Amino acid sequence: MDGTRRRSALVNGITGIFWALALTLTLIALFGAVGCGGGKKDTVVTGEGESFEGEEDGQRISVRREPPSLDEIGLPLYPGSEYVEGSGGSYVAAGDRGNFESKSIAYRTTDPFDKVLQWYRERLGDPTAQYSTESEREAHWSINEGENVTLFLSLRGAQGIVLIEMGRLSGSPAP
Repeated sequence: MDGTRRRSALVNGITGIFWALALTLTLIALFGAVGCGGGKKDTVVTGEGESFEGEEDGQRISVRREPPSLDEIGLPLYPGSEYVEGSGGSYVAAGDRGNFESKSIAYRTTDPFDKVLQWYRERLGDPTAQYSTESEREAHWSINEGENVTLFLSLRGAQGIVLIEMGRLSGSPAP
């Protein structure tokens, strides 16, 4: 396997781990919150989306489908970007097994990938990983903001659109 394919596989693996973790925890929370477990469940409908709160196996769980604010994420937004409708949400679990929180959101722009990449590079430094194929380019940042906080940002450019996915992962296992 050549260097480009090897790097592409590595980046896809790292990116996949972040999204798989967030998706898995969210799905666990959703299934638990809507009644697939034995704990007490409540469903709360809010103005912008649905939120689920409940308890499952000693863990308090909260899933919020509304997009978090940029202040909650803690990363800058490329000027003129548009929110991707339906993206974003938060997951919180707290209890005997530790505390965990995940927030994510997506935006898009039609500006050239290199322009968006340069804008973020000036603010965040060089990406943690980046790769390109004939039809797509990606750049990824993973920023450690302390012992138990990681910010992530991914740029994906294809077909004249740059998707900007950002989030915040925080938490600590139980002692």
